[in-house]
Amino acid sequence: MSMMTKIVTEIKDLDALKKVLSTLKYDVEENGEVGRGASKIKVDLKIKGRNIGFNKNKDGVYEAISFDNDNIAHKVIQEYAAIKTYEGVRRKYTIKKSQKKFLPNGNLRLEIII
Repeated sequence: MSMMTKIVTEIKDLDALKKVLSTLKYDVEENGEVGRGASKIKVDLKIKGRNIGFNKNKDGVYEAISFDNDNIAHKVIQEYAAIKTYEGVRRKYTIKKSQKKFLPNGNLRLEIII
């Protein structure tokens, strides 16, 4: 039996979600399916070669739907937050330098110097 995990995110911007997945080196397909056997679910965006996708819920927020036991959704959420933070800072200030990296514990560290 397949175990499905649904993670509600704060992701509302489909173009930014696609950018995040591209940055993380994932190819995507629109209107795909995730799951196994009778547990297949249609998704708005699917990561190719993985059993994880994203659906927009009634509140306009994308949910990660995963049948894989990995932390892709966690990385996507962090990368999305970093992109949105960077874009927000860039609208108000001139950025001299920025750096981001995933730490050994899986968290993303973003440094912005203005």
